[in-house]
Amino acid sequence: MGGRNRQAATAMSDGAAAVEEVQFTLGEGPGVDAYSQGRPIFVEDLCEMVDRWTQFVPAAQALGIGAVFALPLQVGPRPTGVLSLYTDRVHRLASGEGAALSVLAELVIAEVLAMQAASGTDELAQTLSDAAGHRAIVHQATGMVAMQLECSVQDALSRLRGRAFLDDTGIEQVAQQVVDRAMRFES
Repeated sequence: MGGRNRQAATAMSDGAAAVEEVQFTLGEGPGVDAYSQGRPIFVEDLCEMVDRWTQFVPAAQALGIGAVFALPLQVGPRPTGVLSLYTDRVHRLASGEGAALSVLAELVIAEVLAMQAASGTDELAQTLSDAAGHRAIVHQATGMVAMQLECSVQDALSRLRGRAFLDDTGIEQVAQQVVDRAMRFES
């Protein structure tokens, strides 16, 4: 898949995992924008962003999120992932905090590169492999829907997201139904 639809996520808490799932299902939010725009997205007060992310903001607030700081993880010209940090309250960045978050993102990149360097050139480090497979079922279902509808993978992913939204469920549950052939998309 191309562009902003490629992503792998590893979350350090159940709350962060839930917010990441919301962003991925809806296809909108600070992490999506940080990835697609290749720049940090600092949201000190999530309430101020409801016009930009009409579906994400209420869903994130329902999960107790008050502020989000999303930084692209970049090696070369395009981001390869996003570091997303969440807090349960409004958080105004003090002088130097934005720069400190950027340094944190660089440290994450350095750690990922070090993990990969230790694994050899023809295999993916196990930890990275686990993260890369995080949404494998969604990617498989996206391909199946693209074939069913004879459309692009971007359009197929949008259809999966739409179905998840309509069914008020996660995109992975919809994807599993497609892969299990319990759900089929028609044009």
